[in-house]
Amino acid sequence: MFRGENQQGFTLIELMVALAIAIIVIALSTPISNLFKQNRVTSLEHDFVTALNLARSDAVSTATPVSVCRAAQNNPNACVTAEDGNRPWEHGWIVFNDPNTNGVIDAGEAVIQQRGALQTGYTLRVTSVDVITYNASGLIDASSAGTWSLCDPAQNTLFQRAIDISVTGRVNMLPPDEIENLNLTCLVP
Repeated sequence: MFRGENQQGFTLIELMVALAIAIIVIALSTPISNLFKQNRVTSLEHDFVTALNLARSDAVSTATPVSVCRAAQNNPNACVTAEDGNRPWEHGWIVFNDPNTNGVIDAGEAVIQQRGALQTGYTLRVTSVDVITYNASGLIDASSAGTWSLCDPAQNTLFQRAIDISVTGRVNMLPPDEIENLNLTCLVP
């Protein structure tokens, strides 16, 4: 025995308790971070769906065409045009009255809602749709119908969402089992 000497270090019990706590913290942190990622993607999905439903509702209630366009990257108050190329929707979108249905915010056309860019790394992609215009009946042109793919920064298909817009203007959030069958990609189309 070493009486009077000050021993330093941990006992075996203290090490086992610390190890058990570390294992519990690690085990719980993964599901919690996945839950946060899943909630973020779901929230962004709902933002886009809300904008589409708002546009459709406003077009029907005012009997005036309403458009949703991709916001320009360098000017979030302007719509991307076909000449700008196939820019992604994650730079934001604008909902506006569009009586002349040209898909561009002209003088006198009221902006109903504006959404800025998604958080860095999140993608919202569809092939060849620059603008969605709802007519007074709530219908859209066939060329605007499609399925949008929303992904997290890690491009993890576990968190991928799909938003389908039919020619009737109806918006559907597709369940995970239908997303797998569509072979959507999170990458640039």
